[in-house]
Amino acid sequence: MIVKEFASREDWLKFRLGKIGGSGSYEVYSVKEVTKDDIVKVLDANSIEYKKSAQKDELKALVPDAVQEAVQDRVEKKIGYYKLMAERLAVKEDCPDGETDLERGQRLEPEAVAQFAQITGKKTENDLIVWVSDLHPGITYSPDGIISEDEVAEAKCLSSAMHLYIYFEKDIPPEYQRQNIQAFIANEKLETLHFVCYDPRITALPLHFMTVTREELKDEIERHKEYQLMVLKMLEEDVNSLSY
Repeated sequence: MIVKEFASREDWLKFRLGKIGGSGSYEVYSVKEVTKDDIVKVLDANSIEYKKSAQKDELKALVPDAVQEAVQDRVEKKIGYYKLMAERLAVKEDCPDGETDLERGQRLEPEAVAQFAQITGKKTENDLIVWVSDLHPGITYSPDGIISEDEVAEAKCLSSAMHLYIYFEKDIPPEYQRQNIQAFIANEKLETLHFVCYDPRITALPLHFMTVTREELKDEIERHKEYQLMVLKMLEEDVNSLSY
C-alpha cells in the first residue's frame, strides 16, 4: 500500500478523481448483494429449518418463492420502523442553511472520530490521506480515523433512522459494507475496521460502532478485488480507444 498525504482538501479531492474509492465502490459494483445474514433472518422469520454450516447459496435455495422479495428488501422495509423511532427521539440540530447530507457528514466526521477515540481510548489521526493499493493505482481508500497500519475507524453520520437501524439490527447495509471492504482491499495490512455511527440528534445514543475484521470479510474482499481489477482494465481499454 502507498500512502498519499495532502495539504489541502482540494488536492485530496482532485487526486481521488477517476479512481475507485470507498464512497464510489458501491456505485461501481453494480449488483445489489444479499448477505448470508439477510437470508438467515428470512428463514428464521418463516420457521424454515436449515443447517448452520450451510453456504449462502444453499440457504437461499430454501427461501420459498413467495418470500424471495423479503430477502432483497429487508433493509428498505425495516427502515420505516426506525423512521418512526427517529421522529420520537431526534432533537433539532443547528446546521448551516442549505447544508446537504454529504456536507453534514463531512462537517461531523472529525467530531465522530474524536468521540470514538474518547470512548475507546484509541488514539486516532484523521489527516487528509489516501491509501493506494499496490495492486492498482486506481484502487484507493480515504481513511477517516487511522489508529495504526492495521486498524482504522470509518465514520458515518447518517439519517437518524439509519443510525438507529444499524444499532438495533446489528446490520451494515451493502453500500456502507462495500466501503469497509474497500479499506481492506486498498490496505493489505489492515486487519480491523470500526464502523462508527454518529448522530448528535439522537441524544440517548449519539455514537455507536460495529467492528469488522479481514477474516470475517475475506471472501467478499477477494471477490470485490477481482471485480475492481476487471472494471479498471475495461476502463483503461475504453479510455485508450478514445485517445488520439
